[in-house]
Amino acid sequence: MLGITNYFFNDRYSGAKLFLLYNIPFLLHRFYQKLYPPPKPKPVTVLSQMDEYIQQNTSRFLKTYQTDASGGLNSNMDEEFYSKDAYQSIIKTENNRLEQEWKRRILFENTPRGNVIMYYDPYKLAFAYYCDTSSMPYNLLNAVAMKYVLSFHCTHLFVDNEVTPADGASPLITHLLTDKPEKSKKKDNVGGIDMKNAPFAKFKKAATNNGNKDADKKPVIIYNHNKFVCVGKIINFSFIRKVSKAVNTINGFQSKILDNLAAETTLQTQVMSYKDFKNRALI
Repeated sequence: MLGITNYFFNDRYSGAKLFLLYNIPFLLHRFYQKLYPPPKPKPVTVLSQMDEYIQQNTSRFLKTYQTDASGGLNSNMDEEFYSKDAYQSIIKTENNRLEQEWKRRILFENTPRGNVIMYYDPYKLAFAYYCDTSSMPYNLLNAVAMKYVLSFHCTHLFVDNEVTPADGASPLITHLLTDKPEKSKKKDNVGGIDMKNAPFAKFKKAATNNGNKDADKKPVIIYNHNKFVCVGKIINFSFIRKVSKAVNTINGFQSKILDNLAAETTLQTQVMSYKDFKNRALI
């Protein structure tokens, strides 16, 4: 050790000695990094405002499938949604209760793409919305629909089974949105010909997927998606509900003056002589 110290710290320094003297800490640090490499930093994903909005609403919506065991988030669902016959019976009448009821349940939401006013249209089985943006992405409207069904306790109206869990798909898909195929009866006798025993050639199906039978057995999943209908811009929406004009009744009040006015109105629609009119007015 003393010899190494004397080697570096004597009065006569050469270029090689000075190089080693100043670079030994650096070389030791590089050697340490090779033995103990630092962990690689995890990549940080920066979400846009729209992606963050969609992620928050989706996370909150999916959590309800684990916490809502009592089904309270569907307390506002009408029984007509679960019967196709009952639904068609009520929806074909004008100004029916179902449409009037759901058009009063309105969500005003501020999204990264602008304000959205949304309600559910039972006739179209779709989410109707007002928005000033010319084009709204489906994922963003889906996130607004998630907030809508949670706010008004009607999660079964959300029929996008690509988002919901496999065991939590909306029953409306089978009750209203899917047509049950009718069983086609095979005709055994057509035109007096026994089709059952007819001498027709039967061809084998061509093998697909290079003879891989497991690939053919995989079920094809058909996803159902929510329907959104833009009904106008924000300025076209009115929060004030129009009240239909009712006939003004006078609570049984009677007056000769009113009777005369009513009689005069009736007389204008009838063909009468002037003498008859004078006689009626003097009564």
